[in-house]
Formats: sequence, C-alpha cells, structure tokens
Amino acid sequence: MGIRPRRLSHGGRVVEDSLIAAGFCTTSPRVSLIETTLPLPRRRVLVQNAWNVVDEDELGRLLAPYPSRMRRRMRVRRAVAQANVAMADEAWCLTDAAAELVRAGSRAATVRVSPVAGPWDLMRHERVPGGVPRSDQVIVPGTITWYKRPDDALRWISENHDRLGTRQVLFAGEDDGSGCWPYVYDLAGQMGLTVRRQTLDRPQLYAAMRRSAAVVVPSALETLGFALSEALCHASTVVASPLASHREVANRLGRFPEWLGEGSSEHRTSEPAQVSDRLIGVQAAWVALGRSLGLPRRAGDARTSTSAGVLRGG
Repeated sequence: MGIRPRRLSHGGRVVEDSLIAAGFCTTSPRVSLIETTLPLPRRRVLVQNAWNVVDEDELGRLLAPYPSRMRRRMRVRRAVAQANVAMADEAWCLTDAAAELVRAGSRAATVRVSPVAGPWDLMRHERVPGGVPRSDQVIVPGTITWYKRPDDALRWISENHDRLGTRQVLFAGEDDGSGCWPYVYDLAGQMGLTVRRQTLDRPQLYAAMRRSAAVVVPSALETLGFALSEALCHASTVVASPLASHREVANRLGRFPEWLGEGSSEHRTSEPAQVSDRLIGVQAAWVALGRSLGLPRRAGDARTSTSAGVLRGG
C-alpha cells in the first residue's frame, strides 16, 4: 500500500497555503509540513494529525466504525508518522493540546509549539456584525466522517430546533466514503430533520456561516480546531465539542461557543467583540511558525500584501 506524501487533508492545505501567504516556501529538504511524508531524516516535522499520536485505546474506539480498508490505511499512515517523528530533531505543533498528545504518544526527542489559532485569511474575511440576513439552516462544517460525530450535531439540532427556528441542516464538506453520510441521512429523517451536503470553498463557507442559524462543530478529535476558529469569527451562534484544542482556540480568539454537554438551552454563544482585536495576531503567528520551522522566504514578503490572504477553496 503506497503513501502519497503530498495528498493533503483540508487542514493540511490550509497550513500550507497560510505559510505561502505569509511569504514562505513550503518545500525544504530538512522540514516536513506533514508527518506522513515517506520516511526521510528531517530536522523538523510539523505534526498536524492527532490520529497519528493519540493513545492506542482511543485510536481503537475512533477506528471502530470505519471499513477495514480504511482502518488499515490509517494504521499505515500512523506507522509512517511515528517513524518520521522519532527520527526528527524536533516535532512542532500548532496547539499545546497537540503537543501533549505528541509527548505522550510518540518517541519525539523534542516537542515545540508555535501556536496558531486559525487560517491566515480569518482577518481578511472578518465577520461584519449586524445587517446580514439570517438563513433557516444550521451549518456543520468539515468532512462527513465518523470521528467528527455528525450524529451528535443532529441530536443537538433536534433538541434545540425550537430555539433555532429550523430543522434544515447543511453539512458543508465532502463524504469520505466510510458509510457515515448514508447513516447521517437516515438518522436525520428519523429525527424529522432535513439534511443536504455541499462542498463549499472558503468564501462560500464564511458567507454561509454569517447567515446561519448556528454552526455546530461536534468532533471527537481535532488537532488544529480551525473549523471552530472560522465559526467563531463569522457565526452568531456556535456550538462545539469541549476538546482541549477547541478550548485553546477559543481562548486565543477571546470568544467562546456553547460547549456540547456543558450548557443548557438558555446558554448563548459569547459576543464576538474581542475577536477583531486578536485577528491580526493570527497572521503574525503564521510568520512566527515559518521562522521557527526554518522555512526559506519566498521572493516578495507576503506579510504586507493585501492579496496574500486569498487561499484555495477546500
């Protein structure tokens, strides 16, 4: 079974594109931006996927719903990642939560953190309070896959449909082919919810979030938490699973969602007043990451370019 070293996940594309927007080259013989590159001696490896470092018991629980072919592929990728991290001089993470997983679940010699709270273009597409017509749908962003717990999103929406004023749900992401989407579709029908699926590019997603009745991010495992940071910058009502990475992103942005399982139906998402003051720090964080990794600069420093925040759709 071959490994495709440059087949990036959505999060991986965001990391690469954000570093490019910050003015860095993303190829270096001594730096790997993904831990599943074919094993080579690398001085620094960026650990982006918690699947590769989460403990074995938790891994087994998360893998259980997936078809055997997908479980095998995930374990092969995990083995490659573990070898890369063990050989690297330094393993780098974007959140303290991810760093703790790497320290506990790998043979990394040195683990460092260069904190980043969201994509480079969060500031460019900042939410504009007021004046945005609301839609009658709830957005669930991200790939439709078992570990993102779309069933938890449906349960919350079903329990809160009177408060939301809608039973319409948009899953804004790709179907991973694991059988999760047919299950979600059937479960929604049993709950009296209407669901549809559509892959949106970044401007479309941000616009949909601004109009949404709510954005729900129910994942059981996240390394970066960028879906939450995007929701906190654009949506009026945000609900999220209380993962360590999610709490970290919320703390950095200064806005907090309703935490699944920790709030009542009367709880409301905190106001986004502080987000604007902190967004400029997101772009500075990408510059700091590129420097920490030792990535070479690109011709023309994109930190001052107004067009640098345009990222590929995903």
